[in-house]
Amino acid sequence: MGSYARGARRRGGDVDLVALAAGPVPPPPWGAPVGPPESYGALTSRRYDAAGLEVELGVTTPDWPGGEAVAARALRVLHDRDGRLVALRPPPPPPVPLAPARALSDGVVVLRAPRAGDLPAWAGFAADEEVLRWTPVPPGLTAEDLSWALDPAAGHLVIADADDDRFLGACDARTGDGGAELGYALLEGARGRGFATRAIALLTAWLLGEGAARVNAYVDPRNPRSARVLERAGYAREGFLRGWRGPGADRDAWSALR
Repeated sequence: MGSYARGARRRGGDVDLVALAAGPVPPPPWGAPVGPPESYGALTSRRYDAAGLEVELGVTTPDWPGGEAVAARALRVLHDRDGRLVALRPPPPPPVPLAPARALSDGVVVLRAPRAGDLPAWAGFAADEEVLRWTPVPPGLTAEDLSWALDPAAGHLVIADADDDRFLGACDARTGDGGAELGYALLEGARGRGFATRAIALLTAWLLGEGAARVNAYVDPRNPRSARVLERAGYAREGFLRGWRGPGADRDAWSALR
């Protein structure tokens, strides 16, 4: 719990751990005790020096009075045999689209709001095997099906050529785990020319500049081309998530930090 769980740890900050136990908990094997035990109502804690890192281990009963309030602020579940900790956490809010009010450009690509004239080219995704393989775009998508993308509330952006405003692809961002999450796709004729990297770099810089602590992207590990786009745009691979999009739908987690 606390700043380490929120991903906002500070230099010199301590690690706060809480264990739910029906009886006494033995001293941990990874640190020497520092000072006497401290009592906070239903929770008793003690500090330990773990190789120079201060760890405060709190122990409380499985029903943990007041646990809901702590869980709402910052709680990262490490082990939850009976599902008690997950039950304390409030449901996550629905994602909110994030899009700039004005177009973004680096002189080569432009990120802007969709227009009706973009929709026929956009519908070309439905005939693109690469897009169908790696994104949730449905086969048979038509320009009429895409009319919803013209609603500013949808949060979608067109990736266009800065010279002639030609449709190259699309991207979007929404609130996600601890920050923002983005997605992107390019038409076949626009790939391999750096457009995706430029578009992701533009959108990421805007999101971080607007206050997002981090921007996340999740890539199928069988899609190294998309991973290279993120890496060139300044992202770092953080780990491998098994079954993140469902059974067998694994993802590599990538992120950019402010």
